[in-house]
Amino acid sequence: MDEEQATDEEHVRDEEQVRIEEDELELDVREDKLATSRDIADDPGWYEIPEFRGDDIPSHGHDIIADERQYIEYMRYIEIDGPELEKLREPFKPLSHLPIRLRSIGYGGQIHPAQRKVALTCPVSSLPLTPAARHKFKLVAGARWSPYPPTDAGITESEHATEGKEGWFKISCEQFPHQAQNAKWCSDKLDELVVESNNQPDYYADVPVDMRHIHVQEKKHPRHTHVRGNDFPLDWIPETLREEAKKNGDAKEQGGRLPPR
Repeated sequence: MDEEQATDEEHVRDEEQVRIEEDELELDVREDKLATSRDIADDPGWYEIPEFRGDDIPSHGHDIIADERQYIEYMRYIEIDGPELEKLREPFKPLSHLPIRLRSIGYGGQIHPAQRKVALTCPVSSLPLTPAARHKFKLVAGARWSPYPPTDAGITESEHATEGKEGWFKISCEQFPHQAQNAKWCSDKLDELVVESNNQPDYYADVPVDMRHIHVQEKKHPRHTHVRGNDFPLDWIPETLREEAKKNGDAKEQGGRLPPR
């Protein structure tokens, strides 16, 4: 028992000695750090930037050298990989017809809530529909169908004359955060309308197309209905003078832009 007790006491003394040495070492490290910080504070050469003596080019010169290196790198790509890529060249074949038009707004890289909106416009005559299905498509589309092209779709008069015989369909979406998502939603809705229009289209053949939204729009913006000097009815002019009046723009044939009710 006495030997075991003596061994335990020696072990305790050894642990205390180790703890004392560790504390002394930590104290020495702190004193060294403090002395070093004092030396840095006393000597301004530790933190002052040396004066430029023309022994190196400025930062703008390094930027120019970096641009030259990048240029040489791409020239090397062209010299080495160009012949291999040229073997994969194919002639460009433009698409014959692009009926669907997608329109969005950009703000030059700036973040704006309106840049996610996408508007889809397409002529009804280009859709895979029969005459009866086209009539049902106009019924199902409702106010999104119009016999005239949207003013903000960039459609010319020649395009309207060749493609707009059955009117135009327009739908927009801005409920998703990205333009691609909104464009996909518009495309999916158009596909659903085409599928629904081809489902028993003859059942709605005797239902007239609702044109009230067209009349309301025309009444709100009656720019084309204002009477001007050249709006004199051509039928009121004698037949011998009609060609001359029509040529000079003094009269025109009657007929409004509003479709029949």
